[in-house]
Amino acid sequence: LDPDKVDVDAPRAACCDDKNPAILEVWDAYHNWIEDALQHCVEQFGFALLLDIHDQNHRRLVTELGYGMDIDELLLFDDVLDVSTKPTSVDFLLKAGIEAGHKPPGGLAALVRGRSSFGAHIEKHRFRCTPSPTTPEPVQAQPLYRSRKKALTTALTEDEENALKYYHDGFTLRRYSGMATEEEEKADR
Repeated sequence: LDPDKVDVDAPRAACCDDKNPAILEVWDAYHNWIEDALQHCVEQFGFALLLDIHDQNHRRLVTELGYGMDIDELLLFDDVLDVSTKPTSVDFLLKAGIEAGHKPPGGLAALVRGRSSFGAHIEKHRFRCTPSPTTPEPVQAQPLYRSRKKALTTALTEDEENALKYYHDGFTLRRYSGMATEEEEKADR
């Protein structure tokens, strides 16, 4: 799919500039396929795991695992992150363990950047990613906050702008994990 023609990772009303019916059909087909695949997985296995994988050009050779968590959340200490009430795309994993009578070891922080996290498994295959045990946060706090402060008064360099970027989720992930905003849901119709 050419992202210049259709952005399937945007609400339907914002997926293309010209509202071309053929392009909207592509968006519909993409989302119908995802809905069918998720439904099939739930029927067959009792749950579905949706991975929203695509390129980004602000951090070379690093896979960013979003989980619906932004930079500021990932900069939290583990014990603070574990009590966060902001929804993530992996909440069901923690909730399912608790409902089954198992307290997940380490909570949310361990799930997204601990020794048994998805990031840890990716790193075992020699791919850099964040969050993970070796790179628990996508950026360092001090440079991030300096860049944010500088951006209030001065144009940032490309490197400084890239330091502020982290792809933590897209519309597809938010739509199917129940995290879409009210505005996105309206634009999705």
